[in-house]
Amino acid sequence: MTQSRVPRGVTAGGQFKATGRSEPSPLDGPGTFTDYDLYVALDRYTGVRTSNGDKAVLTAYRDAGWSPELLQRAHSFGLYKWSLGRPGFVEKNPDAVDRIVALEGAPAPRIGQDAVKRAVEKASPDDIRAAVTSWHSHQDVDRFQADLLVAGNPDRENAPDAERYLALIRGGVPDSTLDNKRFEQYPVEDVVAAHQVESESWKAGNLLRRGWTAADVTTYGKGVVRMWAENRDELRSSNLTPQDARTWARVAGSKFTPALAAEMQSAGVTPEEAKAQRQANPKWSGAQVASSLMHAPVSEHIAKKVSSEMLTRVAANPRLLSAVDTAWTPHEGIKNEDVECIERLVADGTVDPKLIGSASRSGIPFAQMRPDHFESPMRMWNAGAEGREAFDAPHRDEWIRRGRRGGRLVWPWTADDFLAD
Repeated sequence: MTQSRVPRGVTAGGQFKATGRSEPSPLDGPGTFTDYDLYVALDRYTGVRTSNGDKAVLTAYRDAGWSPELLQRAHSFGLYKWSLGRPGFVEKNPDAVDRIVALEGAPAPRIGQDAVKRAVEKASPDDIRAAVTSWHSHQDVDRFQADLLVAGNPDRENAPDAERYLALIRGGVPDSTLDNKRFEQYPVEDVVAAHQVESESWKAGNLLRRGWTAADVTTYGKGVVRMWAENRDELRSSNLTPQDARTWARVAGSKFTPALAAEMQSAGVTPEEAKAQRQANPKWSGAQVASSLMHAPVSEHIAKKVSSEMLTRVAANPRLLSAVDTAWTPHEGIKNEDVECIERLVADGTVDPKLIGSASRSGIPFAQMRPDHFESPMRMWNAGAEGREAFDAPHRDEWIRRGRRGGRLVWPWTADDFLAD
């Protein structure tokens, strides 16, 4: 059975002619379809142009029992989006038709389409049919998706139940999280809250791993949780009320940790003052801004030596500030515990803060410094022998390993240099 068609608007010449031509009819009879119908469906739903490509694709789909209706159903579910229509797809997925047939009467997914796609690819036709039957009983699209996701979980013994999936779907959790086992250990309300703060699953996962809960999000608000994502414990232990935390987060910005914000607030500094000082000195760290408002501006040299949480403590103590200014370490920065050791040494006034630098250059670890080490330069140098050796040994071992015996020590000072200073 054929039909005639004269392309509208074309009068003569070119690819089309102004005379009738024969084409396959869309229907070859009741309930049947032609190669042309299947070709049109493949072109529409998969982008495969069999007239210009591999005719074997069309033949394979026809022989496997695919109809335009099945292609349309697969398309509406977003199924096999990248592989559908490729040569060899039918051979590699012999039960694909059965899965799509089983979806007859199912609603196209409203949300979570990628998760449903993965579920259908894993579930058996019987499991899919059971989910569709469930849909007919309650007409709930979300519930249907939840049942289908459970059916498609290969680890059926440990699969989260449909109620959990349903709660996640209705909470707006994205596809990438719905069947991600890394989220199974967290309560549904915490997973939903984390995704309300961060829409990307990996960011939401980071919040959950750091211990943020739905109660935290409710208490502090999304902005605070997002800005201080890495400082949950510090925020909880600070004396900032939720309202204070929201104000500091909104006004002052991310340069200030919860501990710094709480310290400034205790000292009478307002978020507006902190913001103004930060804008006036854009290169300063939050700790430098806090120090300038509570004590006095500290140099970049000092700011690089100690951590942000220790900087205001150093700036508040002139003797400690002087000692840290002269202190030296073979590596960048001075650890918090080392600052505390220095603070104890200079606290009672028996040790000159400026001598801390000399003691550190002799090789004495901060934790091992004692007041009697400062009696003379030679005593300092002798007390630092063990520290210098510990620093040099790895380098000397490396020279030996490479056959460079006799390399000089790498400690920056010799006894003559040190004692001359």
